[in-house]
Amino acid sequence: MQMLALLGALAAVLTMALQGWVGLETIYAPEFEAKRQMFHEAILTNTPPEKGWAAVGAAALNIRVTAVYMAEGLHQLVGVSVSRAYWLLDTVFLFAVLFGLPLYLRRWLPATWCLLGMLYMAAMLPLTYLLHVYQPWDRMQLAAWLLLLALVRDDRPWLIAAVLALSITVKFDTVLIALLYGLTHLRPNDWRKKVAACGMLAVVGYATLAALTLCYPAPTEPARFGLEVAATQLRQNVQDLGALNVRHPTVLVMVLPAILALIGISRRPRFLVAGVIFGCVLTAVWAAFTVYVEVRAQMSLLLMLLPPALLTLREWLEPASSTTGRPSG
Repeated sequence: MQMLALLGALAAVLTMALQGWVGLETIYAPEFEAKRQMFHEAILTNTPPEKGWAAVGAAALNIRVTAVYMAEGLHQLVGVSVSRAYWLLDTVFLFAVLFGLPLYLRRWLPATWCLLGMLYMAAMLPLTYLLHVYQPWDRMQLAAWLLLLALVRDDRPWLIAAVLALSITVKFDTVLIALLYGLTHLRPNDWRKKVAACGMLAVVGYATLAALTLCYPAPTEPARFGLEVAATQLRQNVQDLGALNVRHPTVLVMVLPAILALIGISRRPRFLVAGVIFGCVLTAVWAAFTVYVEVRAQMSLLLMLLPPALLTLREWLEPASSTTGRPSG
């Protein structure tokens, strides 16, 4: 109980420092309220901006409806402004991520190392407040990713399917979770059952995405995924990387954990190895189809890199207490 109380208090302090100071000076600043309201109304009514969603850098935002509906619900039921509703939702889910992360890491690491992982996440989170003014699903979706990773680790396919369907209505980047499940659990002696579970998760993911596209059509929009889009976005991402070099937010957040995670990866539990491989797949997708400099969209990768990275760091700093075996999970 003392540990949980400490985690709760620390998560609350970190959340309020980020939301009450960094957030209020960046994405929640008063000068952006009109733009947030415009996007809110556009998604709520599925009315694209005058030049279309893609033309204003909002491709496929119209199907990310859950955060918008929840904010509107708070606005209608409690009477808070839409902008305040978004702040409250972000605050709740950011707290959930910071509180849940050390509990997730506890499967592989002692408490002090779990706290280190939590503090690294908190140190990197200010970078997620930059370069955008309206992405109200990020904290909610990061909490969904954390829950999905725990469920995949524990081999709970039906619960994964339920959380997956809900998460896709928040943001559809979880649609590939069946791949992580297969990388983790497919084995020669039990392949039929696991293949069936992978198929079920793939069907749930793509059926949910198809249903959203049907319910919230954007018929005049260009294709979201295609070779031309990938070539253009990849070229822009390479230019951003060249311009920012070591200041690039994604480089700052991910490179060190990625290096540590890859060192000794053959000694890690299968789920952690699968997470690193899955993270490489996601990175390729993000690099080709998203604005990669906006690290807010890649924070789920950090959830996959932290456990093996911290295990490597512990082996270096506490060799006597570290194990070179393969712990559970």
